[in-house]
Amino acid sequence: MFARAARLLVLTIACMALFPAWALAERVKGRVYDVDERHSEVRLDVSGRHRTYHIEDRSLYRVLRRDSLVMIRSEIVRGRYTIVDAEPAVLEGRVQKVNRHKSEVVVRDLQTHDTHTYLVDPGVARDLHTGQIISYDVEERGSREVITRWHRR
Repeated sequence: MFARAARLLVLTIACMALFPAWALAERVKGRVYDVDERHSEVRLDVSGRHRTYHIEDRSLYRVLRRDSLVMIRSEIVRGRYTIVDAEPAVLEGRVQKVNRHKSEVVVRDLQTHDTHTYLVDPGVARDLHTGQIISYDVEERGSREVITRWHRR
């Protein structure tokens, strides 16, 4: 009886410790309208409302640039909404290589400068050319990432 009560107490304490983090975390999409590196703050327009977030990880400034559309994950850290992860909401890159036989395209991301190889969805226009700068949407299909929509920038 005592062991069961002790397990229940431990489980309750664990849930209380985890629940506030879940309740206070959020994932939102917004447009960056101000970056204040001096005060470690970023201001976003989220659904027409201006919100201010704190930044602790300075590497996030690579993604959080003025006028960029981003997806962020924030948590309350020491009483402040703090961005813990950020990624571009719209992917943008320069086409490096096109392989029409395999329906593959290699794109270099404009913000991170990483190079990725994607499949091109059969229903997507195939007039991609090396050197083009494009905005594109990607979805995961199994172990591959597939461009499902793109347009020239």
